[in-house]
Amino acid sequence: MFRLTATLSFALISLACPSEIKPGLPAPGDGSGAPLKGKVGAPCDASTLCELGLVCEQNTCVPLGGDGNVDAGASVVVHPDGGTMNPPTGTPQADAGVSLLDAGQETQMVEEVLDAGPPPEPVIPWLLSVENASDTLIKIDTVTGNWTPLCLLSTTDSYNSTTFGFDGTLYGSNATQRTLDIIDPCTCDVTEIGPTNWGSIPGITANGDKIETLFGLSTSTDKLVTLDIETGAGTEVGPLGSNFLNSGTTWAEDINGLYSINSNNSSLHNIDIQTGFATVTVGLDIAVGAVGIEWHPDDHKLYFCTDPSSLSYLYEVNTTDGTTTQLGLLPGRCTNLAAPWTPVPCVDEVVVE
Repeated sequence: MFRLTATLSFALISLACPSEIKPGLPAPGDGSGAPLKGKVGAPCDASTLCELGLVCEQNTCVPLGGDGNVDAGASVVVHPDGGTMNPPTGTPQADAGVSLLDAGQETQMVEEVLDAGPPPEPVIPWLLSVENASDTLIKIDTVTGNWTPLCLLSTTDSYNSTTFGFDGTLYGSNATQRTLDIIDPCTCDVTEIGPTNWGSIPGITANGDKIETLFGLSTSTDKLVTLDIETGAGTEVGPLGSNFLNSGTTWAEDINGLYSINSNNSSLHNIDIQTGFATVTVGLDIAVGAVGIEWHPDDHKLYFCTDPSSLSYLYEVNTTDGTTTQLGLLPGRCTNLAAPWTPVPCVDEVVVE
């Protein structure tokens, strides 16, 4: 601290009043042959001046506050406010770890390049559904509506709703046990997560707002809830605002929210994920019985299965005008649909004739 203060005082006196230090030297600007001021690294002595911002130390012109270890090839970058900036990489100062920052310097930020990894893999446009009469998981082609069985469930419980989570887990709403379960789409093994505490929930779907939960629609209480994927327990979001009978829900990225179909008024609804309130979007052009509904992340289409008479059909729904296009006949009474967010190889490779 003493050395720096003494050096700084000497430099300021030298720069302000050189003729007083050496009476024989001309004052700056008198045109009588004053020696050139030394640049950083230039040799100097008591009779030689260094440039502004430099001081003669150990017979070498160095920056004020520097450590004196500067060679003749070093350079100083001067900031517009008079301070010095860090030397560029590769200079002796930078290589030696010498910092030329002062209080007036703006910090130079290094842009961090993040590796986001490969882009998400595309998914194949198919749907899964549990056919409860035979306890069979089936794969449905979204183009033709044709289907094929995959495997038999390891339980005889009924499922009134299924959905894929964003991580590829297939969840099922167990209407018999009133629990949230995991269904392995490759083996049909069923693992119970836990009770929902909201009775039978006929509409579960992924949650694009908080992926550690699912959304569920409780028709027994006419409320929207969230389901914890670790415990299955439900938490109320809010009342739907109307009476829902047979129903289902699906997360749709196109609206960044929830679609739902209610058999009570045969209409498509948009459900507010913050309040739970359901608003009619459009009436459908067919009668609605059982409900399975799913927005597909691959083709961005809304699919829906129901049994308007005695048979179940798969439909594509026009979300603007409510018109439906019948795609194919499904087995049993279709109450649930699930579309993948990520590839599921064991299902992808199964061919639907």
